[in-house]
Amino acid sequence: MNLEYDCIVLAAGESNRMAGWKMLLPWGESTILETSLNHALQTCGRIILVTGFKADEIVSRFQGRSRIHLVHNHEYSRGMFSSIQRGVAAVSTERFFVTHGDMPLILPEVFFRLAEAGSADVCRPVFKGTPGHPVLIHKKVIPAILNAPSSFTMAEVFSEFSMKKIEMPFPGVVIDIDTPTDYRKALRMLF
Repeated sequence: MNLEYDCIVLAAGESNRMAGWKMLLPWGESTILETSLNHALQTCGRIILVTGFKADEIVSRFQGRSRIHLVHNHEYSRGMFSSIQRGVAAVSTERFFVTHGDMPLILPEVFFRLAEAGSADVCRPVFKGTPGHPVLIHKKVIPAILNAPSSFTMAEVFSEFSMKKIEMPFPGVVIDIDTPTDYRKALRMLF
């Protein structure tokens, strides 16, 4: 697989719905975030890892790794869209992925399938009709993301561009870990 894709991985949030910070919770022999990064790195040449809350912990773990570019969102409390805007400003490839650091059940196969899916401005995996992640985006969408108000959502940005939804047999594209219950359920899927 050609690794000429950047992948923005969002890891800036405060984990408000968890009992503690989720990014470094155990996941198999690793952590939630490390697993998410490793899966993306099987298809993507470079990760743009967006930090915010507890950035020092992420920086201490990943600084100096050749394929991980750390970007800090000082305004992470404004929400996820501000982190996407921060990450998009660092993209250098024709097409790029955006995904969440708390989705370790996204298999590398999902990235491969999206990369082969075609030339729409936006390619998004779907599981049983529910849209998921990662999202593969053409660089022509970048100005719309950067110029949108911080109150916007990605869905509002995408409405101006062509989108292809690809049905996937992988439930991990729609499973993010936001609560302790989500974490327990996801761990059961792992084992």
